Amino acid sequence: MSETIQLNAAERTVTGKKVAQLRREGKTPIVLYGPRSEPVALQVETKALQEVLFRSGTTHVIEVQIDGESAPRRAIARARQLHPTRLTPLHADFLEIDKEVKVTTKVPTRLTGAIPRVVTRNEARLQLLIESLEIRALPDDLPAEIQVDTSKLTRIGQIVRIRDLEPPDGVRIMADPDRAIGRMAALRRQMVIEEDVEDEDEDLEGEELEGAEAAEGASEDGGGGEG
Repeated sequence: MSETIQLNAAERTVTGKKVAQLRREGKTPIVLYGPRSEPVALQVETKALQEVLFRSGTTHVIEVQIDGESAPRRAIARARQLHPTRLTPLHADFLEIDKEVKVTTKVPTRLTGAIPRVVTRNEARLQLLIESLEIRALPDDLPAEIQVDTSKLTRIGQIVRIRDLEPPDGVRIMADPDRAIGRMAALRRQMVIEEDVEDEDEDLEGEELEGAEAAEGASEDGGGGEG
């Protein structure tokens, strides 16, 4: 069983431009909403929220304890707004969940599996084409990531499609099954080197041609002088 993530919150009365003062006090406005409840405006400690968002991602269940309520509400993090330079949270939305009701959310993807020989020989590289996928599952079945096994790729140009993935039990991937998600690609450095070699060959051919033309011209001039 995964570790429980908790977040303490208090009801928020300030809205609009007034939340700027809230942020100066080290607090961040959040909204908790769900299919069976009205949205609730809350405020939380910014440092605590930053840690929770880092640990939870978009799939880990968070227990939001609101001041004055006897039991925490279970939720997952949804939309978030970050400061452009400090990257501290400015706002966040949390979706309240029911353990018996499936939810749709996005999870990151990650390349896994044995590294093909062409990659270890620096002849190619593995490329992740989609960094996150939308999935649907019960809250307790939500995975932290979707793994993309590239161990069966053996040559440049081969791809892994979404239909080739093996998501955990109870998880449905909400994407076109024919869409490519991973591939074996040629190393750009190798392509550049090959282009440079071709350019050098063309330069050499030009130099050889110029040399031959100069020698031919000298021979013709020399023959005319002797005559």
